Amino acid sequence: MLPTDSNGSFRFSSPRGWQICPKILTDRLLFGPHDYQLEGITQALDGQDVVAVSATGSGKSAYIYMLAILLLELAKDPSLSPMKKKIPADPAVVVVCPTTALEDDLVRIVFIYVESSFSNLNCTGREDAGLWIISQGNQHCHEDGNGTGRQS
Repeated sequence: MLPTDSNGSFRFSSPRGWQICPKILTDRLLFGPHDYQLEGITQALDGQDVVAVSATGSGKSAYIYMLAILLLELAKDPSLSPMKKKIPADPAVVVVCPTTALEDDLVRIVFIYVESSFSNLNCTGREDAGLWIISQGNQHCHEDGNGTGRQS
């Protein structure tokens, strides 16, 4: 019997969800999530809002790219999860960065861990990137050699 919530539906924040998510992630990454990351990621997959507060360098950015990987993999292959509700074919993750240094770092990481396998990944970099134009125009963000992403 699969773990369920009170409505009888599968939850990623259940012990079974905690088995599924690391398997998907370790197949795509060279490492798996820490328990505190897995807790936040599975809650987000269950539709809960997540706020992560932890020390510098402890893996907060991993919440973003690990969640993106899971959403993309689950959308691509729904059989990976017993969840009845389907992930949209083109899931979106919106990230607001307080500094351009963090933005640059996230874009670099996304290219390493996420975009290499997903041709439909869109991202914006800098204030000159028109979010609505990019999201509707299928423009892609590409590495520019300086560690920052630029739209094409």
